[in-house]
Amino acid sequence: SGETGLFQAGQLLKRARRLLAPAAAYLVQSEPPATATVATNVAATGTKPRVGSATASKTSKTAKASKTPKEPKEPDPPMLIDDDTLARLVAAWQPANLRVACSGAVISGSLWLFPEHSLQILAGAYPLRARTIIHAWLAHALWRAADPHARPSTTVALAADAYVIVRFDDGFSALDHALRVRAQAAERPLPLFAEAWRNARITRGSEDAGDDGDDDGDDEDVDVTDTNPAAEFSNADAAGADGLSPDARGFLPAGAGPRPTARQLQRMSDSLAGDDYGRTSALARPWAAALYRDAMPDPGDALMVSREAYELIFSQCTVRKIKR
Repeated sequence: SGETGLFQAGQLLKRARRLLAPAAAYLVQSEPPATATVATNVAATGTKPRVGSATASKTSKTAKASKTPKEPKEPDPPMLIDDDTLARLVAAWQPANLRVACSGAVISGSLWLFPEHSLQILAGAYPLRARTIIHAWLAHALWRAADPHARPSTTVALAADAYVIVRFDDGFSALDHALRVRAQAAERPLPLFAEAWRNARITRGSEDAGDDGDDDGDDEDVDVTDTNPAAEFSNADAAGADGLSPDARGFLPAGAGPRPTARQLQRMSDSLAGDDYGRTSALARPWAAALYRDAMPDPGDALMVSREAYELIFSQCTVRKIKR
């Protein structure tokens, strides 16, 4: 009926406004600091604080605390995008069909750009997965490669429960990495499991709480607390001097990084087989079930190969959970 249609349209509009809410944070102009520095006060008044005074002591403490300044925190997005911000986004929207030649290939894509704000937006209504991060990274790489001399820009990929922030300048290097992985995967069966590596690279606590050590509860943690190499990689075995299969060794470059930790290897195994936390096996996907119908891939191979393929991508993306 007409009333049902209006209700569904209203619900759809509300969800769209909620989904676009994180984009509002990038249209807010930065405000000047609330307090001036001591140097500014000296220039304005011609007087200096007395040594030992409260102001001088406070300034000294501030100087010590600011020796290693942190990156400014991203502003928290509102619950729903407001009408004014939505209007500004619509006015600045510029769809673009880009084509870039890189490493003997031509890469093309249709992007949603907002050049006035140096912003690109990708939107999806599903919960965030590794594919969301990879899609955002590739779209940003294409944008930067197509216009390498543009001012620094940001790509924001929106999902139902989180959003991804991507900022880097060298689009050609990123696309070259993606093409290398694609070419290698076409030559040999590689155990590439993006979601499994995303799960293995972060600690249990940081994955559940989204804690990056700054107590803001928003970002995924990329630091793994267990630094002990996994026992499976401590000694040579029948697979090769490094404990990897020939296909995995053929994919990995020389000096492919540190050995995986025991925690990482266990979490990769859990992701491949499924675990008690309700995760579905990574092998449940049709392509994986067909490729590994006889036996599960070696977790060590899967971890090393997936890390080589996806760590560059994940390390250049910031994931922030949406607080509702």
